[in-house]
Amino acid sequence: MEEPNETESETDSSEYIVEKIVGHRTHKGCLEYFVKWLSYPEADNTWELPSDLNCDHLIAAYHTQQSVRRPSIVEKIVSHRSLMGNFEYLVKWLNVSEEGNTWEQPSSLVCDHLIAAYNLQHVVNQDLNDVYEKKAKRLKVDPTPVIDNAFSRGFEAEQILKTFKNGEEISFLIKFRNLELPQMIKSYVAYVEIPDMVFKHYEKTCTFVTPK
Repeated sequence: MEEPNETESETDSSEYIVEKIVGHRTHKGCLEYFVKWLSYPEADNTWELPSDLNCDHLIAAYHTQQSVRRPSIVEKIVSHRSLMGNFEYLVKWLNVSEEGNTWEQPSSLVCDHLIAAYNLQHVVNQDLNDVYEKKAKRLKVDPTPVIDNAFSRGFEAEQILKTFKNGEEISFLIKFRNLELPQMIKSYVAYVEIPDMVFKHYEKTCTFVTPK
């Protein structure tokens, strides 16, 4: 058996070169950058810690571009995806061409009415029905077309994406395993079904002020 070529191995291990930074997020309390690698397709983009990257000039350029060009008003939601375990919406910004559309996590957007309108337009409940009917056929049981919520059909909650408040009524936008679109769930249902997840969501998103 031939021994591996050391020069070839060294080349393979050093071939990953950062082309550009295309996004950022805070994951488990740590800042991460979404990296486009030179000579690799967008599908191979990965989330990386700053300490693992040797491209300070590209990181600086990314932040400069973000501060100068980032718009602030959402015109509409045009698509959605789940990427690297994170649910995101494709956002069309007001007074910016479609080339400037960006992928954003729900928690970073201030446009609850547009998110709700997008989900309604894409028939969230029908999406849930379709998945349930396919499962029912496979298990040879009667599918029930009337949907109460994803919990009542046995779907597992993965993440609370955002809190919605309409007057005194609170709802959560929740990502469920095996469902493409997140579901709008009333708070009183979530309190019963996923109390720990709700508590952690409030811990992460709420600011508590100690009275003087």
